[in-house]
Amino acid sequence: MTMLNRVVRMRKYIRLWCQTESEYVKLYSTCDEWKQIEYMIFILQSFHRLTQIGFVSHRSTLHKVWNIYINLYNHLKDKLKELKNKRATWKVNIRESIQDEIDKLQKYYSFTFDAGETLYNIATILDSTKKTEIYKDNSEWESINLENYTKKLKIIILNIIKNMNEIADIKMHSQHRYQSLKTN
Repeated sequence: MTMLNRVVRMRKYIRLWCQTESEYVKLYSTCDEWKQIEYMIFILQSFHRLTQIGFVSHRSTLHKVWNIYINLYNHLKDKLKELKNKRATWKVNIRESIQDEIDKLQKYYSFTFDAGETLYNIATILDSTKKTEIYKDNSEWESINLENYTKKLKIIILNIIKNMNEIADIKMHSQHRYQSLKTN
């Protein structure tokens, strides 16, 4: 996307360069090609922004994964609807590419299920800005059993507490042994 933005900014200079030699004139993009470039920038802006959220942060972003997927998916679906009845070849090509991207996104989104499903759900529930609201706000997730994940989270927390108590008991016994060995 950065390269496309740079090309648009340099459009005037590219035109001037193409005019320096007769064989370069045919290299200059047509008005339709410039529209394609600008439309691709428009489509890619959401991907760029959401990628920056996911990869630039030095903090954990696991709890943001579903929101990022949903935003990208909705963005692509909206663009697909906009291009649905378009007949210009370049618009048809972009529409087909968008459908391919939706398919790819769905493939990667499916990786958040199965073993990772519990992890992603618990990370989302633990996000202080989301908690369980994300499930209430999204009709597509009504089928997800929120109670199931809150129960799993409680079990995990109880196991952590149990393990911490066991560790504390081991430390206490070790200290008593050390003290008894020390006094003998």
